[in-house]
Amino acid sequence: MKITITDKSKNALLNRTEISFTVEGTQVPPSRKEVREKLAALENAKPEQTIVSKISHSFGSQEIKGKARVYDSVEALEKTELEYMIGRNKGVKKGKEAKEETPADAPKPEAAPEAKEDKAEAKEEKKEEAKAEEKKGEEKPKEGTHPKEKKEEPKDKEKKEGEQ
Repeated sequence: MKITITDKSKNALLNRTEISFTVEGTQVPPSRKEVREKLAALENAKPEQTIVSKISHSFGSQEIKGKARVYDSVEALEKTELEYMIGRNKGVKKGKEAKEETPADAPKPEAAPEAKEDKAEAKEEKKEEAKAEEKKGEEKPKEGTHPKEKKEEPKDKEKKEGEQ
C-alpha cells in the first residue's frame, strides 16, 4: 500500500493541516486506522492527532482517494472535530454491538421480564381493538343497497311473465 499526498494546505485558524491523498497498490480499501498511521508517519505527527474524514473507491479503478486532517495538538482536535468522527477514527463500535460489549449499560435481569410483560399486554390490547374494528366493519349492508349488486327480482318477474 502506497500513500501519495496530492494536496496539502495549512489551516492556521483551526490549527490543522488538510490533506488530500491517494492510495495505490491495494484491491480493497484500507482501514481508517492503517491510513491514519501512515499519514501520521508522513506528516511527522502522532496518530492521535490525525483524522481520516473520507475514503472513496471508484468502481473499476485501482486508485483510492481520501481526505484527512492532521491537528497540531490533541486538544485542538477534540475542540474542532465532531464526536462521531473521532469515534470512527478510534474504531469505536456503535449500535447493538457496542451495547452488548458494555454490560454496565444493560438493564438489570429483574427489570427485563416486567418490560416484556408490559409489551405483551400492549400487543394484546392492540389485537383486541383491531378485532373490534373489524367486527364493526363486517356489518352486512341490506340487500340491494350496494350500487354494484345486481337485482335479481326484475329478471325473475320477466321470466314468470314470459312463461305465462
